[in-house]
Amino acid sequence: PDLPRDFNAAGDSFKNTETLFASTDFQHQLNDHWSFRHVLNYSENDYLQDTRLGFATEGAGPADEDEIRISLLNRDVLREQFTMQTEFVGKYTTDAVELNILIGHEYESYEQRQLARRVNNVMIWDLKDPSTWDPRITVAPQDRNIVPSDFLQSNDQTALFGMLQAGFFGNRLRTLTGVRYDTLNGDLIDYRSGGNKTSNPEITNTTPQ
Repeated sequence: PDLPRDFNAAGDSFKNTETLFASTDFQHQLNDHWSFRHVLNYSENDYLQDTRLGFATEGAGPADEDEIRISLLNRDVLREQFTMQTEFVGKYTTDAVELNILIGHEYESYEQRQLARRVNNVMIWDLKDPSTWDPRITVAPQDRNIVPSDFLQSNDQTALFGMLQAGFFGNRLRTLTGVRYDTLNGDLIDYRSGGNKTSNPEITNTTPQ
């Protein structure tokens, strides 16, 4: 249809995001050969979305020619992430070889709470009749009868790693070897099914370098 250039079925849709981030980085030289580093990071992301969808057809079939069915979707998401990293770094130099040693530990915790609500076909726009183009969001989130998602997801990951880097012949030849061991586990609580909790099997992996 011959629509104006500023036509927009999204109407009063919006997305708001608030982010909080905090970090500390502590470093200390233990002696002539070894140093220590400890890093903490915390982030929180709060995401709120209320959107008009001009193409949703679930439960009603496609719109007629020159019509779009307006549906409403609300998503409220809170993500929290905490990471911690600890490292010991050693450096040794002789006439024949230069050694760099790294020993470390990482921990990461991630949690996401998400709730989405939707209602379909709150109005029908006739693309040839501008008087039907109502841009309002007319149904409050708590009154929407479809819940696509309502869950709490959490994951924890731990890693231990070590690396040895060596230089020979004035560093004209360099070698590197290392290993990393990871452990990952997580849970999902689905509130749509009455709060059933699903725990993922613990996953471990060893990565050589």
